[in-house]
Amino acid sequence: MHDSQSSEEEVFKRRRLFKEKKDLRSLFDESSEEHHPIEEEEVRSTLFNEIFGTGREYFFEESQEEEEDSVEAPVPCFSATECKKFVEWNLGVEFKNLERFVDLLLQGYSLQFVMLHDIEYDIDIYTGLKIEESIEDFKDFSKAKAKSKYKEEIYSWDALKYVPKYEEARKKYKDYGSNKYLLRVEQLETNLKDREMVFMPCTYEEGVQNGKKDNGEDGWGDAPTITTFNISSDFCEDEYVFQMSTSIVIRDFIVQNGNPEKFFILPQDAYNVERKRILQRVVEKVNPPEKENKDTSVLFNRIVDRVFNGALKRLESNEKIVSLTKETSLYQGVVMDHKGFVVEKFKMSKNDLENMLDDLRPYCVLLSGTSPTIRLAMQNLIGRNCLYVENCWFDKKNSYDFCTRIGRLALFPEIEYIRIYKSGFNKEIVLNEVLEEESTTLSTEDIHRTIKKAILTSISMTGLDLNLLLAQPDKIDLFAFLGLHSVSRLFSGESYSNLSHIEELIPEKKDFINIVTFLRLFKEYSQVEQPLDETNVHLINYNVIEDTSTQTHHPPIESTNYSVNYSLPVSRIKESVTACFRPEFCGFPDSIAFKNLSGFTPGLIGSVLEGRVFFVDDSYLLVSVLNNVTVFVRSPHSLYINQMVKVRILEANEAFVSFNGEIVEEEKKRVKYPRFCKHPLYKNLDAKEAEKYLEETQDKVLLRKSTSDNSPILVFLFYNNIFVHFKLSETPSGSTSTFSFKGREYSSIDQAITLLVKGALRKVQEISKHKHFHPTEESAIKSLEGQGNFIRYAFYFPREYPGRLCFVFGSSFNKEYLGVYDNLTFRGQAFETLDEFIMWRKRQ
Repeated sequence: MHDSQSSEEEVFKRRRLFKEKKDLRSLFDESSEEHHPIEEEEVRSTLFNEIFGTGREYFFEESQEEEEDSVEAPVPCFSATECKKFVEWNLGVEFKNLERFVDLLLQGYSLQFVMLHDIEYDIDIYTGLKIEESIEDFKDFSKAKAKSKYKEEIYSWDALKYVPKYEEARKKYKDYGSNKYLLRVEQLETNLKDREMVFMPCTYEEGVQNGKKDNGEDGWGDAPTITTFNISSDFCEDEYVFQMSTSIVIRDFIVQNGNPEKFFILPQDAYNVERKRILQRVVEKVNPPEKENKDTSVLFNRIVDRVFNGALKRLESNEKIVSLTKETSLYQGVVMDHKGFVVEKFKMSKNDLENMLDDLRPYCVLLSGTSPTIRLAMQNLIGRNCLYVENCWFDKKNSYDFCTRIGRLALFPEIEYIRIYKSGFNKEIVLNEVLEEESTTLSTEDIHRTIKKAILTSISMTGLDLNLLLAQPDKIDLFAFLGLHSVSRLFSGESYSNLSHIEELIPEKKDFINIVTFLRLFKEYSQVEQPLDETNVHLINYNVIEDTSTQTHHPPIESTNYSVNYSLPVSRIKESVTACFRPEFCGFPDSIAFKNLSGFTPGLIGSVLEGRVFFVDDSYLLVSVLNNVTVFVRSPHSLYINQMVKVRILEANEAFVSFNGEIVEEEKKRVKYPRFCKHPLYKNLDAKEAEKYLEETQDKVLLRKSTSDNSPILVFLFYNNIFVHFKLSETPSGSTSTFSFKGREYSSIDQAITLLVKGALRKVQEISKHKHFHPTEESAIKSLEGQGNFIRYAFYFPREYPGRLCFVFGSSFNKEYLGVYDNLTFRGQAFETLDEFIMWRKRQ
């Protein structure tokens, strides 16, 4: 046992010493201190770049890096046969033509080309993606092996898949502290690789084997009598569990074989209870592949769905679209042509928008935004072929840029999703909007890789017009995303009428074959000489379509122009000619619109939110929460308009952008002996008795306590026998108390009376002098009935809502209620005068 450990440690020591010696030689090498010509070259190169640019627009910057890498290490030779064995062992797959499939991917052909345009493989896209990832792992190992980093006699064939990931993960490990009763991560990995107990707990410190096989004893002699771990102070169990669970070797073993208990514990050992407990934590932390595979496939499918099914039809040159959003009462947006370029920007009222749409007659109107009021705008524009578009990826600060991206997303989702990918996907948005999960087992790197593969797969099915791509301002990034990194002459021509014309402009035939997998020429954007350029048939298979004599059998297609021979059934190629149907985008579903407009997340159900009551009926009320999202509450409680309440969200009503909820009653703390009872204005009366007292005595104000929690309440005559009760909150502070009302604090009851009561009464006198104020409801409504076609509105103080000012308007006598304090409040806004409120209300 000691020999096994010492040999293993000896290997690692030799590696470390060799590296240290190499570093020391480099450090003290006299030649390294001399002025090297390369440094001068770097300076000259920097000056050249500053003057003439980097050459990024011609794809020159990456080739230099590749040349430098090739000088540092020899290019490994990838064996398709070895890689096939690796893939079979790694994924547990085995099917016909796997070696050909692997060979083409190793040569650099895109997965989409191989699966769609090479011979038929009995492989679905998900398996193809796994094979491609496994091949990349094989390449990493081969490159490391070519640098003599790994010796074949050290790592067995079974360890092949682990080596690159194993070493990379080890760099991130922290020292979790030593514990002689537990195996180190690398020791357990060795046990799992060799499928035997190479290392055992305690062997590297105390290991004295007392058991004798001749006597039938199995284990390490007498079991210790201690029943708990004597853990050192620097040991961290959480860090230990984390490192165990993130080890590629341990994770894969648990996934494939279950609990690795027999390689971790000692038989008949008193510490096994604790070991099993810790190991169980590791097993629970390891995510099963079903969840990871499910999240990957769901993410892949939904991105493909958004790209493939998210596009309008290809517009004619004379057709236009309008992309807009609504800000307050105005519509703001852009007019775009059939190629997605902005023709006009606008900001106008509803009537002006209607007139513009009548004159323009756009193919459709695209609407998006973040406020629930967008739903009302949608209803107004429903006769204009109005479609709602998802907006979670875009910044809403600049409305014109926002509307431009919304329009491009509907016209060309393939291009816009490339731009979104380039700018970086927000993991939180992916979780909430795409996966619709609160958490995922996928890392950020896994998410980005899956999204990129989904976009490429979608484009291989739908195709992108070559000339349309060349017209984009960021065409370099777009072509780079599609895999074209080394071409400079492709942009010399203004337009192309045949895909075969770009073959001579691309040096590598492999790159040409890959890029044509994603390119088309559509008559809406290009002059098309070859009708097959509009179809899903790859350029290399055109001769099958043209040679009708070969339709009776499936001969291989021999071509000396390409590096491999292709053979695809004629029937499948013929199907590709007609299988170019792409459903037209008809608007995002209610669930996506609801999330965009309400800010809904899965964790919102069951949460408690504070909101404002804006409608009250006998059996229900409506509360505004979040971004003016409505909560429908069935409640027998008598609440009033603009009252702040807390509601628990029970369920979502996606079609109406609202929630169902219930009122959450707050537990009120009752003050047993309130201090304000000593105030001279205090009277021990209830609400009705207090009003009767003021009416009889002609006093202006009195102080009473609440019957529910003994809080102080100011009662005063508001207007014409309308009494108002302002409830204050008392906060004891030492021998004194402070009071608050609607977020404002007062140092004493007298200050509250001076500022709050007198301020409200001054505002009442000011309102009563306004030309549109009426002393009663009947008088206000009567004045509206005789105003003809003029804007009709009036104000009065309602008896049903004491302390409020009623704003009644329109032929239907609609009513809204304002709070009256030292200023006027409405929907969270404060107004000094009625005229200021009227001007604001007209703009809404």
